[in-house]
Amino acid sequence: MSAHWVHANFKAIFPTEFPANCLAALDGLAFAPPMKPIFDELIATGVVDWAFRQDMEGDHARESLLQRLGLSYLWGEEQLDGPRFTQLFENRRFDDLQVLGRYFWMVRGEPLTAEQKADWL
Repeated sequence: MSAHWVHANFKAIFPTEFPANCLAALDGLAFAPPMKPIFDELIATGVVDWAFRQDMEGDHARESLLQRLGLSYLWGEEQLDGPRFTQLFENRRFDDLQVLGRYFWMVRGEPLTAEQKADWL
């Protein structure tokens, strides 16, 4: 698929106005490798924020989005005091925070910048 086509059709691929279809697409996305342009598009179109407000039946889609959020933090795109992390903290999404904690533990051997380390102190 071309990047141009994906961008032009993103809202049709992840149609939040049709929740079951969007959640099914997110379930499928869980099996794809994380790619920054796709996550950026999920953020820009509001799909991630929408998805975090949903009661997602399967664990794969939500866990995948949370891991991509964690990866986006490691890329320096998300901040702990940013809207997505704030939503998780304020809504006491402890299960989601545990998923993020496990993800960060899994990638613990990867080199972090001084800024990333300072955010956790």
